[in-house]
Amino acid sequence: MKDKVLLVSHELSLTGAPMVLFDLALCLRELGYEPITVSIHSQKGPLAESYEKEGMVLLTKSQKEIYNLIKNEKFKCVFLNTFVCYELAEKLDHDKIFWWVHESEFFYKSFPHPTSLKLRDSVKVFAGGLSAQSNFAKLYPSIQVELLLYGIYNKTESFPLNLFNKEKINFICAGSLEKRKGQDLLVDAVNALPENLKELTNFYFIGKSLDSGISQKITQGRKNGLPITYIDLLEPSILNSLIKDADCLISPALDDPLPVVVALALSFGTRVIIPSNSAYNDFLKNTNTFNLKFEVGERTVETLTSCITKCCEEKGLKKDSESQRIFEQNFSRTAFRQRIKKMSI
Repeated sequence: MKDKVLLVSHELSLTGAPMVLFDLALCLRELGYEPITVSIHSQKGPLAESYEKEGMVLLTKSQKEIYNLIKNEKFKCVFLNTFVCYELAEKLDHDKIFWWVHESEFFYKSFPHPTSLKLRDSVKVFAGGLSAQSNFAKLYPSIQVELLLYGIYNKTESFPLNLFNKEKINFICAGSLEKRKGQDLLVDAVNALPENLKELTNFYFIGKSLDSGISQKITQGRKNGLPITYIDLLEPSILNSLIKDADCLISPALDDPLPVVVALALSFGTRVIIPSNSAYNDFLKNTNTFNLKFEVGERTVETLTSCITKCCEEKGLKKDSESQRIFEQNFSRTAFRQRIKKMSI
């Protein structure tokens, strides 16, 4: 009989943290465990379909019900995902708990959190990247935080429609529409392009809208003739396919520690444009002529426009094998499996 591992998610949206927990569930199953995922949100969310397709157990329970589940069933260990689970991290009674945090500086400024945490010795804290590690450590310096980078499953599936015009340069910006993700800055950068480049390009904004102001800016930009298109949430494998086929992925987020979509682009060798404060810059030092970064500050829009212009001038570059190598070493399923094995579950 397989050992059960409990995974707790704050929600099941098609966004970064829930997606990497889903990838963790797949990894644990490959390693011979039986992952049981619990969502503490009242609705299962769109990611539920992915669990169902994979035949993995998915439950919806309150925090109180999770305490009872721990008491009544035997689990080899427990994974808590995101800082939202901090109460469970403090109160769950289990001899092996891994708490995986991913939060940005903006999150801690806007989300009510305790000034101190009282964790049992059985709780080990991991962060999904150096930025998330630093953000947590600033608030709770007495708690040790280890790194646990993501293990990205980059399965692809063809988009049902022929989305890209191959005669143009196709840019993708994927992620929930919200202020900290910087989509409004990207619209400004597209608007600043010279007219001849606007004629040569298409920009696709893909993701759930969480900010009506950002949505309206994209809609108004399109009405004003900008070459931009908005697409709502997509099945992960379809989004992966579009990232693979795009000429460039732009991540304009000024406060997003380690966007999963950037790792996906690296896996396909697709060019990326990221901010100068992105945690990915630590990994991409040897690809600076292929992957580009823009400044964060007063010249954000100007330098982002320059990066887009450079991509247009260099259209037709082959996929980058160095980016793919970086992905394989740091964010692939193989690398992730090895890290999980070393955690002594």
